Amino acid sequence: MEVAAASAAVLQNLCVNAEVKEKAVDSGILPPLSSMVTMQWEKDEGGEKKGGEGDTRVLIEIASGLLRNISIAEGNKAKIVSAGIIPGVVRLLITLRGDEEEATKQSATVEHCAVLLRNLSTNEDNRRVIAGAGGVAPLVGVLKLFSTTALSAAHAGTIVEQACGALQNLSVREEIKSKIVGSGGVGVVNGILRSSDSFPLRALEEALGTLRNLTAAREGLGQEAESALQEAIQPLVELMVPSGGGHGGSGGLSTRLFQSGRAAEHALVALRNLTLVESNAKVGLDAGLLPPVVHLLRTNCSPLASAGGSSGGGGGGSSLALRAVEHTVVIMRNLTASKACLSAVVRTSDAIDSLLPLLQSPLEAVQEATSSCLCNIAATANTSIAAGLDPAQLMLAGGVIPQSLLLIRSPNGSVRTQASALLRNLSSAPSTVRHIVGEGGLGGFAALLRNPIGSEQEKTQCQMNSVIVL
Repeated sequence: MEVAAASAAVLQNLCVNAEVKEKAVDSGILPPLSSMVTMQWEKDEGGEKKGGEGDTRVLIEIASGLLRNISIAEGNKAKIVSAGIIPGVVRLLITLRGDEEEATKQSATVEHCAVLLRNLSTNEDNRRVIAGAGGVAPLVGVLKLFSTTALSAAHAGTIVEQACGALQNLSVREEIKSKIVGSGGVGVVNGILRSSDSFPLRALEEALGTLRNLTAAREGLGQEAESALQEAIQPLVELMVPSGGGHGGSGGLSTRLFQSGRAAEHALVALRNLTLVESNAKVGLDAGLLPPVVHLLRTNCSPLASAGGSSGGGGGGSSLALRAVEHTVVIMRNLTASKACLSAVVRTSDAIDSLLPLLQSPLEAVQEATSSCLCNIAATANTSIAAGLDPAQLMLAGGVIPQSLLLIRSPNGSVRTQASALLRNLSSAPSTVRHIVGEGGLGGFAALLRNPIGSEQEKTQCQMNSVIVL
């Protein structure tokens, strides 16, 4: 065993070199490594390890570390899977997950296995193999263990990061999402978000990335999964604001979350996905989502202009800020689409002011979502929702008419549709008619009638009727 351990250790060191990784795999090391990671240790009746168990643990650690190193090379991934390594690694994690004392002692091995599965799960076919071998539940299990009771163990932060990274890769597949949810993965991720200061920023990025994937295209997950995901809204909102509450201070937002462009974007997309469901939008409102959303829109997501991804891939600051504006304005659109939330938006003093400049955004998706938000708000004029306020006048003061008239000539049909709907709602108020006519709206509507595009003809006719009456 000593010779095997020494040989594996030498190979582990050699395989740090990129050129050596593939050569090592082709030299026939995978079968013995597969046997090593499946070695077992036993306990006697008193719970003590039998003789030689220390050597076994060392050998397993070295073997899993060597597999970790060689799995980085893209050309090795299919070979590792074909050698039947994954079932053995999964069984090893299952064993360690069920024995906190042993998992803590072998935390380096747990880390190696988590990194190995993360590396392998970048491949679509390998994701199916890992899930088919039962790899999801033990990943969630070790993630829970090292993010809670074994948090103080060596390697805990890296294990959380790597296990979340593996789950993030796996969660892009619809059928694996249900396995993650069924294994309690959402609750574990939510726990990491609630105690995010206890983990490295990279771990937070991966946890948020997992949540982002789980919240996307989740129609087939069922109500139980939806309820679990709804519980993520509160910790997501709490991540966006300073620990003391409020929105003053440095940028008015949580400095830690917005240190990482990847983490911030993952959080925004998860909230964007979640608030598509009206009941979730109300949960977000009650959790305090509206103030940070308004702040981000009012500042054009400037906190992200200088942010980067702590592990790369975050994109340039300016492009990241543009994407963040899109995600944030869609969250606002989701809030305004909910009757339970719309009143709060209308009564928030700077909500309308934060939206109006976005009509000039270079992104058509932002133009569309902003027009939709303002359309929903404009529909509250002279209703109990507005509570005596006049949102149309606030929009007029902010130049909504000329910008909307420009957008009804947009080459993008969705932008034209939303801008037309906004003007339709505005034109229903007598006080806005002269503004629309004065800005040349009559000619624009007539042009749309002459060249109708889908449902825009109906909207245009309604607008013409409102204008012509007076």
